[in-house]
Amino acid sequence: MYEKVLDAPSENWPVFLSFHRPTLSRRITDMRTARAYTDAGIGDFQTDHSQIEICTEFDITPPSMTTGAGRHVLKRLCDQAGIELGDDHDYLMPHGARRGAGEVLVRTSGHAAAARALDNSVEVIREHYSHIEAGELANQMTSAFEEADQNADQCRTSEFSCELRGGAGGS
Repeated sequence: MYEKVLDAPSENWPVFLSFHRPTLSRRITDMRTARAYTDAGIGDFQTDHSQIEICTEFDITPPSMTTGAGRHVLKRLCDQAGIELGDDHDYLMPHGARRGAGEVLVRTSGHAAAARALDNSVEVIREHYSHIEAGELANQMTSAFEEADQNADQCRTSEFSCELRGGAGGS
């Protein structure tokens, strides 16, 4: 969703980026130093633009949101939404949110896209979300057996059509 709002300039940007001002400022400063940008080159731009705009303009990949920041956001959102969980935690956990996001990505975009977004290997994603593939395979098998049953029923009611298809009941 943020890609639509921010129009992320590259696939290297994290799915959940940090909006923590000191962290972004440190990343921008580190990249300025590493790339030998002068204050004249980025300083004037920095005055009139947000840190995210600076990252976009100067091809600086912002840092990912930390787990602690993710927990803080999820706690705040759960409180605001009045969500009460019947477990040891008072809020939805980041791992659950990541798993949910991963499941949506696997279902809509495939294993490779999910691996890229979750910064994991395709093999790990296949292992973690194998229940999706197993469910889809089970559905395919069910459909195949239902189709076979329908064909067998049709063969029993019409020996002639069964013979035309090369099915049982004819020679």
